Amino acid sequence: MPVVIGKIDQPIFPLIDAAMFNKKTNKIADTITVEAQMMIDTFRYALAQYMTEHFGIKVWYGKELSMKEGYANITHLAESLDTKNEHFPSLILAEGDKMPFQIKKGDVEDGLDSEKAEMIAKEVCSHLNVDALAISFTHLSVISAGGFGLSGNVVLFTEIIMFDKNGIPLSSGYAQGKYSTINGKYIYEYRNKLKEFPFLNEILVKDMAGIKYTKK
Repeated sequence: MPVVIGKIDQPIFPLIDAAMFNKKTNKIADTITVEAQMMIDTFRYALAQYMTEHFGIKVWYGKELSMKEGYANITHLAESLDTKNEHFPSLILAEGDKMPFQIKKGDVEDGLDSEKAEMIAKEVCSHLNVDALAISFTHLSVISAGGFGLSGNVVLFTEIIMFDKNGIPLSSGYAQGKYSTINGKYIYEYRNKLKEFPFLNEILVKDMAGIKYTKK
């Protein structure tokens, strides 16, 4: 189960306001990337545990997956991690994960929506002798920028797609956090949004199962 954190989606309009806000984000881009890398293994563990509890299935991930027979035969496409973005140049993978899918410019959704992706999923399942393959993709998005770039509206999105052993898309889930207004120049603002991920697991997994989430 590859787990991926993508680059931040940055606002384009209004042109001047967005440019001024993005300048603040870009200035701390390296630190944001480090924060995301530090959190991603926790993301993977939390999601795997919740899927295990909810579906009653065995989820292979991390070190246990990397030691599974056939894992060495899975091709890792390092070029698929290249986002072509100057400030956030690479997709982030959890430790030990491989990226077998062909992804262009960091667009994971587009890369998984193809016959080629289905063929790859089937091949991976065959190598690992498993019934399904899931890939999770999470990213921050700044929806808009305020006047003179003094603030931005940010949200955390997370998705998961599961293919069966024949490469056929079996299920998918989607969840998003709450919109928050941030200044944009402080690392803790982005860190706090990333920390919402574990709380989105219930929504994400229930969406996979076709169950409407009810707030407790």
